[in-house]
Order: sequence, then C-alpha cells, then structure tokens
Amino acid sequence: MNHSCEIFANGVIETLAALEAAGKAEVDGRIVPGLHPTWDEEEGAVALSYRAEPGTLLQLEAQVSGAPRWLTLNIDLGPGAFEAGDVIGIVADIAGEAEDMLGMFIRSTTQGGDVDTELAEPLFVAAQQRVAAALHVVAPQDGVAGSERFHMLGLKLPKRDFRLEIRGLRVFVRPAAEVPEAPAMTLAGTAG
Repeated sequence: MNHSCEIFANGVIETLAALEAAGKAEVDGRIVPGLHPTWDEEEGAVALSYRAEPGTLLQLEAQVSGAPRWLTLNIDLGPGAFEAGDVIGIVADIAGEAEDMLGMFIRSTTQGGDVDTELAEPLFVAAQQRVAAALHVVAPQDGVAGSERFHMLGLKLPKRDFRLEIRGLRVFVRPAAEVPEAPAMTLAGTAG
C-alpha cells in the first residue's frame, strides 16, 4: 500500500499535469491546489512566470533582483507519519539553462511550529533534459520523523535569473520495513 504523503503529492502533480495555463506567479499564490512558490520579499524581488501545457508539467522563468534569502517551489505532501528508516524519493524529468543542484527540504507542522528536514541529496539539473533522482533516508532526529502531521516538500530554486522545465515529477515513499538491509562493508569483503 502506498504511503499517504506519496498519494497526496502525486495527486497534486496529476492536477498540475491536467492544467493548461500560463501566468505570473504570486508569492504564496497557488498554481494548482497544493503547489505554490514562495520567496523572500524583504531582501529581494522575484518576477516568476509559469506555463503548464501538454508534454510539459511546468516551465518556470524568473527574474531575480536583490538577494532573496529563499525562493522555493512547494508541493504539499499532506498528512502522514514517517518512521526512521523510511526512504523518501523524488524523481524528475528536468532541465535548466545551466547545471544546478536544487536542494530540497520537508517542512513538517508540529504543535511547537514548523520544523524543516533538509534532504540528503539535491536534484541535479543540466542544460539537457534528463531524469534526476534524489533519495533521503529518514533519521530518528529528522523533524519529519514521528507522529502523523502535515508535510510539504520545498524545492529550492536558484536565487538568480533562471529558466527551468519540468516534464515529469514523482514522489515516492518506501517504508523502512520494506527497505532491504545493506550488507556491512568491510575491507576484507572489498579486497576480493
């Protein structure tokens, strides 16, 4: 059975895939329910436009001035619980104007406020369209670990002018109980 956050996020992505629209994105404005950009308006200005059409999930183009502290594309993962050892994966068919490493985080809502978990791997973006994947193994100390709560995936966009094309995107969660244990690495074992 699929994890609730996997189902929720991929539902948002399917809604986006059905969209044929273009426009100017507003800070915290929903492109579709569950998908919105956000950026720092105090230390920078961002003019972000988007296009969604058949064959392209989402094209983003930004003109950035100043030095915004953050610029992210946020995808709601919805309510769910993650355990230590769960594997969270993001797979994207993506291209940009230049090579980039797009970091990601999961923001989890708790009674004490929001807690961010930086994901272990970024998405690698190249000028040529390619499939990129990133995995994160949930650690016991991660803010995402614990009881059921609302989660959101944040994709850190470049804080400079950019163009980005996402043709496909999927989120998956593999529960710790289903992840095979890797054999212990030893020098004797690798010596052959």
